[in-house]
Amino acid sequence: MTERFPAIRVTMLPRDTNAYGTIFGGVILSYIDLAGGIECRRQSPKKCVTKAMREVGVVAPGHRGDLVTF
Repeated sequence: MTERFPAIRVTMLPRDTNAYGTIFGGVILSYIDLAGGIECRRQSPKKCVTKAMREVGVVAPGHRGDLVTF
């Protein structure tokens, strides 16, 4: 069994939020892409790129000050 660890943890700042205080979707997608690259590098010495993200589901909105784990 492979141990699972978060690639990154990020505290959402005011610059990451819209006028309603919730996190921009593009910010979340950017961090998902960054975390995927980190995990790819952990598992393979080869260079990796994101080919596609077919679906991202949002369970609840994130807010300024939230610690988000990817």
